[in-house]
Amino acid sequence: MKRILMMAMMVCVLGVVAQAQTPVRQTIRITPEQVPLAVKQTYDRDFNSLPEDGYWMVYTETTQEGKRTATKPLWYSYHKRSKSDRIEVRFLPNGALESAKGIDRNKYNVSDSVSLDGDKKKVGTD
Repeated sequence: MKRILMMAMMVCVLGVVAQAQTPVRQTIRITPEQVPLAVKQTYDRDFNSLPEDGYWMVYTETTQEGKRTATKPLWYSYHKRSKSDRIEVRFLPNGALESAKGIDRNKYNVSDSVSLDGDKKKVGTD
């Protein structure tokens, strides 16, 4: 009986240690001033302007490397949700446009180089 109890405790301890090593992903709402310059330049070039009443999010991954904790952004996204509009534009940290959903090409002055969710080709490809 003691042996089974000890084995169960060892499995639990190993499970906790293994769980502590997995990266933690977070979604953080940020202000427009916190958006990197490369991302701002891309949305200025491709969209000219985005709706004022939206908000920015950053998706991060935090990993433990020894005694050090490293947090890196996976992507930045711009969201606008209302009864009539639902917009999501996703950018990589280097400023590349990853996806765009809900953008009306004429309403927001989207350049022709951007492929939107209704188009057949992916964003950023010719």
